[in-house]
Amino acid sequence: MGKVISLERSNVNEKLKYSRFLNEFPEINLGSLAITFLCIILMIIATFTMLPVGIFNEEILTSALLGTLDINNVFLTLHSYLYSPQVPIAIFAGALLGPRLGTFSMAFYVFLGLIGVPIFAAGGGFDYIAQPVFGFIIGYIIAAYSVGKVFSKNINSLLIIFAALLGVVTVHFFGVTYLIINMLLSGFSFEYIKAWVWGLSLSNLPYDILFSLILCAIARPIRGLLWVTME
Repeated sequence: MGKVISLERSNVNEKLKYSRFLNEFPEINLGSLAITFLCIILMIIATFTMLPVGIFNEEILTSALLGTLDINNVFLTLHSYLYSPQVPIAIFAGALLGPRLGTFSMAFYVFLGLIGVPIFAAGGGFDYIAQPVFGFIIGYIIAAYSVGKVFSKNINSLLIIFAALLGVVTVHFFGVTYLIINMLLSGFSFEYIKAWVWGLSLSNLPYDILFSLILCAIARPIRGLLWVTME
């Protein structure tokens, strides 16, 4: 009887700990720092991961609407566009780690790249700040903080959607603003800048939103499981 009661108490304690970590972020300790550095590694992996997607390709959507879609060419069309999931991973870091550790993870990722570790898409080094894409990298830090702040509240389905959208908009706002200013100062034409905005931002938005929503939805239960395991 005593063993049964002990097991029941243990199960209750595990459930209570899991429930607590669903609604609270853990303190800064060895375990939480380990997960923080895991998020940094995930971000590095995402930087060099190119997913073959193309369902929002203009050609396939147009042909589908006109009823002229050739199924034999769908596979090739899906592989005509490669997507890097950096934005969703930055948002996931904020949702999983909270505003402090989430921001630290993305800031440390940026720090490593700026000191010369080749973890950015085109390498690394302090001169990377002159790259038109550096605004997106800045956006990762701010998005992680913003999403972490939203997840610090009593989260619900609407707030999860809001957090994902907020993170995506944050990254793209800083990314596009920095890109336009950088390229205007460099003397590029409006048409050239528009092509860059489409290629780096607008064409990625559907994927960023989709994957960010998925990762935000699973971040909270994953957080509970991770820290219950490590306690």
